[in-house]
Amino acid sequence: MAGFRNFTAGAYDVTQANIDAYLMQGVMVFAGTAARDAALGTAIRTEGMVAYIGGGSATVFTGSIWKAWP
Repeated sequence: MAGFRNFTAGAYDVTQANIDAYLMQGVMVFAGTAARDAALGTAIRTEGMVAYIGGGSATVFTGSIWKAWP
């Protein structure tokens, strides 16, 4: 499973599998910061997003940067 999914307006992609894999996930999980940045890009980052980075750290998007959390 990827760490993030960008649902497309008008597309029938709200399936049970996608709900279980993406909508029920409060914290996205990535292997590293490069994987997080590649998956999320810049256009879909939203203030308050939380991402767990493999190895035991977490980051939160402040609206302009990813910051260690807590």
